[in-house]
Amino acid sequence: METKRVKLLICQGGGCRGMISIRFLLEVQDLLRNNPITHYSGTSIGGINILYLARGKSIENLYEDFKEAAPKIFKPRLIKKIFPLWRGGKYSSSNIEKFLQECIPGQMKELQKKVIVPAIDFKKEVPRIFHNLEGSDDMNYEIWKVARATSAAPYYFDPFGQDIFIDGGLLENIPLMTAITKMKNIEGVRFENMDIFIIGTGSSAVNKNKTLREVSRYYPWEWGTKLLLPFTTKSNEIATEHWGNELGFHYFNYFNPVVVEGALDDPELVTSGFLESCCESYLGSFRNEFKKFLDA
Repeated sequence: METKRVKLLICQGGGCRGMISIRFLLEVQDLLRNNPITHYSGTSIGGINILYLARGKSIENLYEDFKEAAPKIFKPRLIKKIFPLWRGGKYSSSNIEKFLQECIPGQMKELQKKVIVPAIDFKKEVPRIFHNLEGSDDMNYEIWKVARATSAAPYYFDPFGQDIFIDGGLLENIPLMTAITKMKNIEGVRFENMDIFIIGTGSSAVNKNKTLREVSRYYPWEWGTKLLLPFTTKSNEIATEHWGNELGFHYFNYFNPVVVEGALDDPELVTSGFLESCCESYLGSFRNEFKKFLDA
């Protein structure tokens, strides 16, 4: 008897650049009407995107809601405009929480698909992996709180909850290893029975003009946002491609061809349609590759 394979869709984190994965998904919404995807995973905006879809809401809703909400979510606190070094996140947590509460209400047990969403429990200094797989303790956990926990990026937003959750991107911006480990350990799925597709949120062009002198003069807070976080993200991408090609999945694709400049927290990238335009020339190839994933 043929062993049933599972299909895992992963959305990468990336702040406003999450519009890239949303735009690609919008291109294949017709292919997802009889959705064969069994599992979803994502971090930060990627986690928000997959929770949105697993809740049963349409990609059109996701596209419209995110485009409307981005300027509100990434509206700097007045005190941070005047005093950039003032304590707390650059953006008010209330705006993103309002967006999440309105758009993805309910509890994890109400999700229509299986999800795996990483965050970090800063109090215990351990990963916190939210999921609704068999035996999960998270079934009664509110969906919006999971989304808030995985997107609590230090510097941008305050940590969330009494357990002090912070962005899962500090663990895995592309949660490939987290997701497949949970699927293997809890559900007994073998690598050769996994079909995996990862939608990236673009990458930055190599800055060949960057000099040691320039980097040496970064202010302390700039090391995180200009150097360490981008470096960690890139390292995760490289490792993900390596693992994906080496572990023996039945099907594996990491689709991330868009090269785009711009800060992760610049809502104009979303509202201006710039990120959508960056996707235009890749929509055809994305559709072809995504269909291969669904048909695998």
